[in-house]
Formats: sequence, structure tokens, C-alpha cells
Amino acid sequence: IQGVHYDNTFASVVTWTSIRFMMILSLIYKWETRQIDFVLAYPQAKVSHDIFMNVPEKFRVEKGELVYDPQALSPHKQKDKLKLIQNLYGLKDGGATWFAHLNKGLLARGFKQSLVDPCLFYKRDLVLITYVDDCILMSPDANKIDDCIRDLGKDYSLEDEGDINAYLGINVTRPTKDSIELNQPALIKRIIDSIGLKDQRMHDTPADVVLTPDKDGPPRQDSFHFRSLVGQLNYLTASTRPDILYATHQLARFCNDPKRSHEVAAKRIIRYLKRTQDKGIIMRPDPSRGFECYVDADFAGTWKHHDASDPRSCLSRTGYVILYAGCPIIWSSKMQNTIALSTTEAEYTALSAAMRDVLYIKHLVEEFHQYGIKIPKFDPPKIHYRLYEDNVGALELANNHKLRPRTKHLAVQLHHFQQYIMSKEVTVHKVDTKNQLGDVFTKAVPKRTFEYLRKKIIGW
Repeated sequence: IQGVHYDNTFASVVTWTSIRFMMILSLIYKWETRQIDFVLAYPQAKVSHDIFMNVPEKFRVEKGELVYDPQALSPHKQKDKLKLIQNLYGLKDGGATWFAHLNKGLLARGFKQSLVDPCLFYKRDLVLITYVDDCILMSPDANKIDDCIRDLGKDYSLEDEGDINAYLGINVTRPTKDSIELNQPALIKRIIDSIGLKDQRMHDTPADVVLTPDKDGPPRQDSFHFRSLVGQLNYLTASTRPDILYATHQLARFCNDPKRSHEVAAKRIIRYLKRTQDKGIIMRPDPSRGFECYVDADFAGTWKHHDASDPRSCLSRTGYVILYAGCPIIWSSKMQNTIALSTTEAEYTALSAAMRDVLYIKHLVEEFHQYGIKIPKFDPPKIHYRLYEDNVGALELANNHKLRPRTKHLAVQLHHFQQYIMSKEVTVHKVDTKNQLGDVFTKAVPKRTFEYLRKKIIGW
């Protein structure tokens, strides 16, 4: 019962942004990395409140101890109850209790918790990343990692799993000493098998049309679980396959009432994954490139005559990718919340949305220096972020800070980042449309364009 047996159920997990960013840093500056796993993590913490449970089936209590008895009464008929001492898997606050227990131990050992990402912990030049019971340690000094693991082993049951080769279901390999490849062939195979495609057809791109609600369209023909498929594709997209982001987000909008057209679009993604099953992200960092953000928008791209009465058909789509040292760390494709009145407004809205993630990265880097994690060649006041935009109107709005009659309604919602442009911490630049990496997140582009942009973003 909430308020009686538990208060909060939320437990933080590290963002993929932080994981990718730290992996890139480890490559550039030759940091040592180590993965550790806390064995049966939840029961290592004590329960946060008094919680009682029935005696397990085929057991009874005798002289204060549990005794195996195949003839024991049903658990609900026994008078005895058990009081939990340790945290258990299945408790509503189990994850939160474990994270609090781990957090307390790390702080006691001199770690400082990040205010930007609560699952990052700093101790001078040692960084610890936590995702429930899977953790990564990074440091320029391997001895400090060894010392930390030995110290944690005094109070926690854990296993040292060596250098990172798999994390959260992702294969981590090093094709060369200066590169890392992240891929998920096992998940992709499970996705392909779940849909039951028996033909050998494959596609070169994951999307070729703009999907609409298609309310009067023909019903689905196959019986695969549409919502489950979208959920698996979402996880794959968020971790290692930004190339299917636009196509997947299109599907996700129609989970409540998918039609035959949506089913066909889902099969196209699967046929694209069949062709690229062993692919993922190849990171070959180039420190000279620093931080870059490519932003694009598709103005009212879903509007169709037969949906003209639906206001949501007039929404525009935002797409952007943020790179550090030429490697992607954040990508997004989503519908805008308000109806843009022009292409310029749609592009400027996208620019504003991307800046929120740019500022998140900015604060994370500044925090590194605050807690003593020195990144060579980077001094926080001089860190520079470059945004690339292919719309002249949006560039004008971003770089020339004056109120205009046609755009004064944008001031409160969208001008929040102009102080960073005025201080020159962020600059917005014109980019040729053919080199606009955000284009692949806003629309279904032709094969040649798709492959060119994919190479630029994820390296193959």
C-alpha cells in the first residue's frame, strides 16, 4: 500500500546519451573501462518499511524457522506470517530501494552524484555509470578501477566482468583500437522472428511513404502483436539504430488502431532489418569536430486532403541529431505539439527543441570539470556548440534578436536559447540541404540520399 509499505517507486537508470558520450571519451583519451555486475542486487538492500508475506506453499513455521512440508496447509490458511528483512524482486519499490542502497554506499566512498544524470558518479578521475545492477567504471588509471572494485566488494556482492563487450543487450566490439561498434543482432533476430515473414524479400530503406490514420482503409491481415513490435523497435532505435527512427515513430502513432497500410509499413522495416541485421553504430571519434547539432523540420508533412478535418494532420515533424567528435550521441524524430504557420516557424520550433538537448550536454560537460574530471583540450568557458540549419528564415530568427509582427507569438516558447547565441557559446550555421543530417529523421528520403546520410551519422 503506497504510504504504508512504500513511498516512491521511481529508480533512476542512466541515459543512453551519457553511455555513448562516455564511450566516446574513453576512446579519445584512452581510458580504461570495466564492467561490473551486482549479483542478486535487490536482496542486498534492506526493506524500507515493515512488510509481511504469507508462508510459501509447502512450507510451515516450526520453532521460528521455515520447514519444508509437502502436506502443509495452504499459505492463506496458516496463521503465521513472515516479516521481510531484505529487499525482494517484485516489490513495488524494489528498484528504488536498491538504488538508494547503492547510492548511499557510493557517497560514503567519496563519490559525488551527478545533478545532470543521477546515474553518473564522479570521484576525481574515476567515473561510475549505473543501470540498475549493471555498472561501468572508467578511468585513465586501471589501478584506481581495481581499488574501487575491491572496496565495493567489501559491502556488496559483485562480479568483475572485465572490459566492456556487452552492455544491456548490446554487443560492444572494437574493430580497431580507435573505434567502437555497438550492435544488437540478437534483438533484431527476435524482432524478425516475431513477425513471421516467410518470404526472402529485403528493402534498402526502412520507409517510403508518409503514414496517415487511414481510418477507412482495409483492416490488418496478419496476427502479429503490433504494439509489442513497435515497443521492440523503439528500444532498438533508442540504443543502436537511429536509421529506423523515422519509420518506427510513424508506426508508433497508430498503435491503437493499425490498418493494413500500417502493417505493410511495419513489414518494410523488418525487411530492411533483414538486410542489415549485423549493423549498428560505428564510432570513430575525431576530437577536432567538437559538438555539432543538425536540425530539420518537415512542415505539415502529414497533411492529406482526406484528413483535412483533423487538426493533427497539420502538425510538422522535428528531426535532429547531436554529434560529439563526429559520433552520434542524441537523435530524435517527433511531431511538434503546435501547428506551425510557416516553414520558418516549423524549422525554428525544431531548432528550439534540439537546443534543449544541446544544453543538457553542455551542463554535463561543465559538471565534469566541476567534479574534477578533466577532459583534455576542453575548458568549459570555451566549449563551443555548432547548430546546422538549412532554412534561411530560421537562421534569421536565431541570429538576429528582434521582435517581428509575424513571429512575436514565438517569443515565450521558443526564444529560450538566444542568450547562448548572444554569448557565442552556440552558433547557428547554414548547411546545404544535401548535407542536412536531420533530413533522414523527418521524411522518407530516396535510397541514395538515405545511404549517404546514414554513412555520415552511423558510419556504414
